[in-house]
Amino acid sequence: FQAWVTASTSAGEGPPSSRITLIPTNSPTHPPIILGGGGEWWVTRGGGLTLSCRRVGEPAPKVVWGRNGGGLAGGERLLPGGDLHLAELVVSCNYTCTATNTEGEDQVLHQIYVTSPPEAPSV
Repeated sequence: FQAWVTASTSAGEGPPSSRITLIPTNSPTHPPIILGGGGEWWVTRGGGLTLSCRRVGEPAPKVVWGRNGGGLAGGERLLPGGDLHLAELVVSCNYTCTATNTEGEDQVLHQIYVTSPPEAPSV
């Protein structure tokens, strides 16, 4: 297969880009891509949260979770699809999901902010 692009506007068409040649293979491979991205999550102290790490890639990527640049603390639960469930959060921290296969890796950062509930009003 060959591919190239050109730009068209009401003023006319621009010159085509260089042509690239794609050669299909019997077993296509591609590096991992984590779907959906990370984010900032605000959780009330003692609350829980499930962090997403849905991914695609060929061969199927392996998932490794980390906390604040190191390993997990031990209270987390890895779910069958690769997501991570956190229960009874008490401190703010960062969780990183890394998806890796023979073609490369992708990484996503989840920032968790633990807040305290407001105090009851006094009369």
